[in-house]
Amino acid sequence: MSVLSVDVYHLCLQILHVPLSVFVILGILTNGVNIVVFVKQGVTSGSITWALFAMSATSFLASVILLPQVVCYYAEMVNADVYNACSLISTATIFLHFIWNKVTCFFTVYISVERAICVVRPLHVQTYMKLQYKVLIVLSLCVVTTLAYVGYSATLKIAWVPSRVWNGTMVFLLSQTDSSPLFYLLNFIFNSLVVTNVAIVTIATSAVVMVMRLNATRRWRESVSHTARPAHPRKGSKPKPSCKLSSKNVELCRTVVVITLFYLACLLCSHLPVMTFLVMPGVSFDGENKMLLDVILTIRFDLDALYSSLNIFFYLKLSSNYREIFFSLFNSPKSGVH
Repeated sequence: MSVLSVDVYHLCLQILHVPLSVFVILGILTNGVNIVVFVKQGVTSGSITWALFAMSATSFLASVILLPQVVCYYAEMVNADVYNACSLISTATIFLHFIWNKVTCFFTVYISVERAICVVRPLHVQTYMKLQYKVLIVLSLCVVTTLAYVGYSATLKIAWVPSRVWNGTMVFLLSQTDSSPLFYLLNFIFNSLVVTNVAIVTIATSAVVMVMRLNATRRWRESVSHTARPAHPRKGSKPKPSCKLSSKNVELCRTVVVITLFYLACLLCSHLPVMTFLVMPGVSFDGENKMLLDVILTIRFDLDALYSSLNIFFYLKLSSNYREIFFSLFNSPKSGVH
């Protein structure tokens, strides 16, 4: 027996699709702008710029892929005859969104780790994070994630059954093959448990490292500003390199910390509903709690779209270089840009 009644199920979907519609459209527009800005900034000008560009591109694609979910939901409310077509489209886009969203996760982890290494061992970052290693690692993770999702989705069968409501047919996804439970378990363990939990720990650890370095730099600058400087300083009276970060690095670290922590908050919130799979029976495409699965997925889509749509505001607030290029796109005066 389902834990949700039909009325509660439809009410939840109606409420959740309102912010989803706004975030998806905003995500498409803002990430499109991000891509243009990073291209003008020079995608190859730095490893962080390259990663932010790639992350904006994957967020753009993830938002575009969510758009059919929104369109189909409201189309079904207006015309029930499109149910079959919308069901097929929505099901296909769900797995595509999962793949692109996981790729965004990989780039977020890379950005946080690269910046943490840069502030701790700035002279060795190029040794540890060579471009060929970065590309190879990210591509390998993308391939494994894609295979995990494709492997499970390929075992699902589309069954047409008579509708009790309409004089027609309805489409359902049924895990009827013998290999479906195995692929479902492998996909859940790898993508939902291993990858997500490792990403949470890695991003949190990297953020802590960056915050500690930023605080050390802030304390060093405060001590310098409150200490009287001699007219002719002695030779060798330089600040400790371990306590000093350039203004550019400080700005970049703050941007990365805010972006990654915001992603971490969205990831944690979207990860908690997924944990219901472990304790709630029948949470699957053909299980008795299929309606609960639909609600859980919609909550996750809301959080994914929220993260994708708001990054531009963090860039505008924290990055002077981004602001300058952004305002130049619209021929706005650059007054107030530092």
